[in-house]
Amino acid sequence: MSCIFSQTDTIHQNLLSPNLLQQIASILSSFRSNYYCQIIEAHALESVVALGVTWKNPIHPHAEYFTIYIDDSIREVDALQNQLLNELERILYFLIQIALFIL
Repeated sequence: MSCIFSQTDTIHQNLLSPNLLQQIASILSSFRSNYYCQIIEAHALESVVALGVTWKNPIHPHAEYFTIYIDDSIREVDALQNQLLNELERILYFLIQIALFIL
């Protein structure tokens, strides 16, 4: 599956595929919290079919956690998951380089 990835500050609910929206409906409101750091949307066929999300936990302030949500109707889950992981890694590596440059 060919996807276009974009980093965003907020999830575009109106673009989520129906299956993905149903999968994350119960946690969608929590994405508005300040704990979420990076949100990557995977766009295919004019809708968002996957999300890569990182967040911080106040109990472990130096750790950054991540999860990936993929529309369960997608057939190439492994490939899409790897692409999202690569995008998250690329963004986090870029942010680390900026932080080191500032120091």
